[in-house]
Amino acid sequence: MTTLHGRQDLPDLRPLYLGFSEMPLVSISNDQRRPVAKANFVATIHHGIPANLHKPVYNPRGGYVAFLGRISPEKRPDRAIRIARARHSPEDRRQSRQGR
Repeated sequence: MTTLHGRQDLPDLRPLYLGFSEMPLVSISNDQRRPVAKANFVATIHHGIPANLHKPVYNPRGGYVAFLGRISPEKRPDRAIRIARARHSPEDRRQSRQGR
């Protein structure tokens, strides 16, 4: 049995999964199966992190950015950083200090 991680829509993967159709596969999400839907999936096992372990903070303090996920172009960490920087503009920091 093999647990798949990452993108499954890469062109070289489809022939691999079809050529070894007896190989049992585990996906980490149901969406991950979509590009190779005819592969031999036996289960989906999600990331294993309890849903209530981390609560979003909508008014963060501390000047940090947390990016949870595999760093790759399709995850767009560049966009997350750009949004965080825009959110932490001098005006936002001033309003945070004033309790708004």
